[in-house]
Formats: sequence, C-alpha cells, structure tokens
Amino acid sequence: MAAWFAGIAASVVVAGFGVDGETPAGLAVLLAVQNAGIIAWLAGVARLKGRGSLAADFGFALVPRRARWYDVIPWLGAGAVLQVLAALPILIVDRGDQNAQSVVDVADRARGFEIALIVLGVAILAPITEELLFRGALLRALMRKTTPALAVIVSALVFGLVHFADPSIGTVRAFPGIVLLGLVSGYEAVTSGDLSRSIMLHIGFNGLSVVVLFSEGSSLLHGLR
Repeated sequence: MAAWFAGIAASVVVAGFGVDGETPAGLAVLLAVQNAGIIAWLAGVARLKGRGSLAADFGFALVPRRARWYDVIPWLGAGAVLQVLAALPILIVDRGDQNAQSVVDVADRARGFEIALIVLGVAILAPITEELLFRGALLRALMRKTTPALAVIVSALVFGLVHFADPSIGTVRAFPGIVLLGLVSGYEAVTSGDLSRSIMLHIGFNGLSVVVLFSEGSSLLHGLR
C-alpha cells in the first residue's frame, strides 16, 4: 500500500507543477512518474529491509536464468490472447462511457514522440511496475501467511480492485479480465519462481490494447461507442 501511495503522491506532485494529464505528453509523463515512484519505493524497501535488489527480494527478471531472450516470446503471445478473451465480451455488449472515451481522445491526439511515450508507459513500464507490486511484493508477502493458491487468488482480486481508483462503468466491465490476468500471472510467478513470465504476460496484455488504440482498431472502438 505504501508503494502504491508513493506512486500516486509522486504523480500528484508533478501534476502540481503544471503537467497536464489531458494532453498526450502530460499523460505519459504522469504515468511514468507514478510507476517510477512505485519502483523507487520497492527498491528502497529491498535495500533497507531485504537482500538489496528487486531481483533478490521480489523476483524481478525479464528473462529466466539460463534462458534465451526469445524464450519469452510465447508468453507475450499468451498475454495478447488473454486480452482478446477479456475484451471480446466487452466489445460485444459495451457501449462505453465518458471516462473511457476521454482516454481514447487523449491518445488519438498523440503524435510522433508522444505515441512512443504512451507505448513505453502503458505497454512496458506499467506491466513491470504492477508485476513488481502485485506478484512480487504482495503475492510473496501473502505466501508467507497462507497457501500459494489462496495467495494467488487474493493478490489477483486486490490487483483488480486497485483499478477502481478510477471508477467507471468501463472499469466494472473490465474487472473480470483484469482479475484473469492476475490469476494467470500469479500462477506463473509461483511456478517459475520469478516474474519473467508474468511480466511478459502483462506486456502482451497491455501491448495489444495499445496496438488497437493506435491502429484502425481505435475506429472500431469509436464505432462501438
């Protein structure tokens, strides 16, 4: 909780200096600051109370030990498949709401480097940060108190509930998909012993959303709304 609030506080401070989250560049900056605040807090906890690194204390890894970089590609694909499974029912029945539409509108105004910043923040930095927080810190803490199965379930539910910090009808309808990602990522984190698979699953999940957002698929979303 402290790490999450540290990220929120960091973004609020930066917004106070005039960074406008209603602009593509401003949105990307606030997302980056929020995620950086969470990572910095966890790194500080590891140094002060743990073994000294995100890898040792929270299982941070992009590629498993003794594996090659391309061994993680299937997990990126699996994350994209999870996104499709989560999004299809919403696309069929959801007519959207103003909150979801405003996010799309901000992204639609992005040009050049702003697109790169949003892709980096949403598809790369956010998955790394959230996996460190929910499957690294929270899941491991829960496993010291209960069974791995219950720890995975609870961490996935908390992961979903945290997204209600920005409540909307869209968040309610996306909740099952977010929890599904949390369950699968948690299972992989437990069975693999590190976060390499869960991070790649999350990157694939978020990455597909970004691809749709900045492609002709965004026109489909507008049409459905």
